[in-house]
Amino acid sequence: MKMIMIVDDEPDQIYVVKTILERNGDYNVIVAHSGQECFDLLERGKQPDLILLDLMMPGMNGWDVFHTLKKRDSPWNDIPIIFLTADSTNDSREAGERYGEDYIEKPMDGNELKQRIEQVLDKKYI
Repeated sequence: MKMIMIVDDEPDQIYVVKTILERNGDYNVIVAHSGQECFDLLERGKQPDLILLDLMMPGMNGWDVFHTLKKRDSPWNDIPIIFLTADSTNDSREAGERYGEDYIEKPMDGNELKQRIEQVLDKKYI
């Protein structure tokens, strides 16, 4: 079973996405409520197959998390990242589409979210 990490500071959003992904036993979901918690989980060996990353979080925002994960010497730089965010600015969308594997605006359709996750995971395991 594939493991997905949700990194988001909004409990309601986490609940919705986690419920969508765990329905029917499709995915095992772990949650980080902040960028720091994301790295704490990774350092404890929680290695997800994919990260759903919010951009707008207090403290370490999503871009900070992304750049730290993707550093050349990072042990996690091969984890695919899908930006899942309410940030709908053109600059963020263009950067997210260029640097991440996908960019999905909140609110999103649950079936579309699962389909886009599968597309990214299919590319990773080819």
